[in-house]
Amino acid sequence: MSPAYLTDAERASQALREHEASLPAGQVELATLEFRHPSLTQPVRVVHDRADHELTLEASAAANPGESVTFQKSAFDMSFPAQQEDRSPEVQLEAMNANAILERVLDDTLATDAPVDLTVRVWLSTDTSAPAAVVEGLQIRASDADDRSVKAVAGTYVWEKAAGLVYTRQSHPLLGGR
Repeated sequence: MSPAYLTDAERASQALREHEASLPAGQVELATLEFRHPSLTQPVRVVHDRADHELTLEASAAANPGESVTFQKSAFDMSFPAQQEDRSPEVQLEAMNANAILERVLDDTLATDAPVDLTVRVWLSTDTSAPAAVVEGLQIRASDADDRSVKAVAGTYVWEKAAGLVYTRQSHPLLGGR
């Protein structure tokens, strides 16, 4: 059990470390990103590894459901910061060494008004028949690239922000219940 004084981000980080430490010997998690956008003829799929991987998508996948597809090797970092009361959770992505695949996706897709959809999946190296975890419904909100890295922020669509409204317990006391 986590101590009460830890933040949500620290608890999530601690839980992730405990999970990784509990993996059986020889078993590795394969973290993947799938980018979808109307300007792309196929989704762009990358895996955090030094080799390409053929992985089978879940039956409910937005593109190629239930099919075995290739994820291209890539080096990227991903973090899930703590949730804040006035905004939905965001995923921070960073691809080192100006990753050409991700830089191309962000350049081509963010030049239009259409959203870039992102799905994060994790497979276990011992079972690539279906992902062990799926986070879907994310959209790229912002990106930046330089000669060393590509950075992006993704989150869920926030309807109240689109309408220009942010509901809090202070402004709308009935939201918090009793």
